[in-house]
Amino acid sequence: MRASEALLEQMFDLFERQAATTPEAVALRFEDAARMTYRQLARRAREAANRLVAARVPIGGMAVLFAPRSFELITGMLGLMLAGSAYVPVDPTYPQKRIEWMLEDVDPTAILLTATTRPSLCLLYTSDAADEEDSV
Repeated sequence: MRASEALLEQMFDLFERQAATTPEAVALRFEDAARMTYRQLARRAREAANRLVAARVPIGGMAVLFAPRSFELITGMLGLMLAGSAYVPVDPTYPQKRIEWMLEDVDPTAILLTATTRPSLCLLYTSDAADEEDSV
């Protein structure tokens, strides 16, 4: 086991221990109102990891996490790490050219979307196809 893998495993052990010890304690706060407990965060992170494994995202593969700052971003990050994948967070408010460059540069094995970012990425690819048709 490499040192980075051991450190990651240790991090998850600490997180799981905290979730077991204080499951109803607040783990995340968002915009001063919304809260998520350790129990909720651990459950959502495991669900995300299980979906990634079921989708056959390779261990060690690179994924893009296309999400704004939100609970989904954090659960996605934890789920990806738990599933053994590396990730690059991409904020959907970035300029279109920057997002395109990042996707090309990373060449991800998976792109994780939220319900709110799916239309943005679809629009990004739809506009690319329209631009190509216009230039032909």
